Amino acid sequence: GQPHYVRIDGARFDDKGKKVRNRLIAELAKIQAEYKCQYANRHTFQLPDGKYYCEAHHILRFSDENGPDITNNLIVLGPEAHMLIHHAVTDAVTDAYMTLRLNNVITYDRFEEMVKVYHCLDDKQINLLYNKKIITAQEKDNLLACFQQHMA
Repeated sequence: GQPHYVRIDGARFDDKGKKVRNRLIAELAKIQAEYKCQYANRHTFQLPDGKYYCEAHHILRFSDENGPDITNNLIVLGPEAHMLIHHAVTDAVTDAYMTLRLNNVITYDRFEEMVKVYHCLDDKQINLLYNKKIITAQEKDNLLACFQQHMA
């Protein structure tokens, strides 16, 4: 169904007040990733329409971490990698994010842009990225400094 209302910041909600994902943003992330799993760096299986199956994953979770619904906060994964990130033991999830960092899929620049350009990361979310071991202590400090600058 159609979202019931749209907030001034662009967040969309259904008639029960639940946040609604923007499917266009997810599709854009998939196009940018060429429909490849960015963790495995390969296509999964082909769909009847010719595209390869993949799923968009919010680095900062959309619902409980209030992760922004923008391509900077999305990575594209095959179903196995996506389930790993959601359900595996903490060490395996940390390793997956480390692999994504080492392969330059997840970069510091995307988070800096989220602070400086899109103004959609707050100090709590920056600390969450650090606690998930997605960014280093130095990167956390830099992002927090950027956040403070943009709040001033």
